Amino acid sequence: MKVEKINYIEAKFKNKLRERIERTLFWLLAVFLVVSFFARNNFKTVKHPNPDLFNEPERSSLLNNTPIEFSKDSFNFVLTPLYEYEMAALVVNRLDYTWFSLTRAESAMPMDLCVTWGENIKNGLYRDSSVHFRQDHRFCFGSWGRESDFSWAEVSNNHLVIENEAIRKKALSIVEGDQIRIKGKLVNVAVENTDGKLGKYEAQIGNWNSSIKLGDNGAGACEVVFVEDLEIIKKGNPIFFYGFKISLFLLIIFVSWKIILFFWEILRNK
Repeated sequence: MKVEKINYIEAKFKNKLRERIERTLFWLLAVFLVVSFFARNNFKTVKHPNPDLFNEPERSSLLNNTPIEFSKDSFNFVLTPLYEYEMAALVVNRLDYTWFSLTRAESAMPMDLCVTWGENIKNGLYRDSSVHFRQDHRFCFGSWGRESDFSWAEVSNNHLVIENEAIRKKALSIVEGDQIRIKGKLVNVAVENTDGKLGKYEAQIGNWNSSIKLGDNGAGACEVVFVEDLEIIKKGNPIFFYGFKISLFLLIIFVSWKIILFFWEILRNK
């Protein structure tokens, strides 16, 4: 009888210990998930930028001016090349249109990247506490204090036109704080619907024209870039970037396992 009581007490102690460990693990993962979600998107934590970011984007004469044509989501796209384009820059904001968009035609431009380079990077001006950026449907807005020497002339908002699926996948992994290099062409884009089924905000024909002047602002000041090569030179916050993915994965596994155990206990006790 005493042996049974001792075994009962030991089992109860082990169950409580296991529950406490599981509860502690769950909350640690949950807290880190929330912290890493926000910390992974912070360009001001970048302390050692690649020297390539000190240079302004390069425009050069076209090697091939043949129009680029492709179809996607019931729209035909005709891209008129303007310049060869190469840019190394720091991502200060990004807007992903794969989750929402006003028209299907935007699926060929899945992301806008607001970036900075030059003296803003070389002199660490991007780290000033007054510097802030936000994006709202194809526009990038920036603000900073009067005493800051941060320059809008070294900021651009880039509409990325992507046909290649591997490049698209890499582009969608970009977060604020990443140092990137993009090679491609500045283009004007003409779009035409092919199925005749137009949504509320869709038009039969549409156009997006690229800016070809650095430092301009307002409507029409964005660079429209057909991306031929994309390199993430360095992740901005790799610990939090990958930590977010790992903690999310572990939480899903943990919750799924607890659900399975819950129903298993129900079935076993029937």
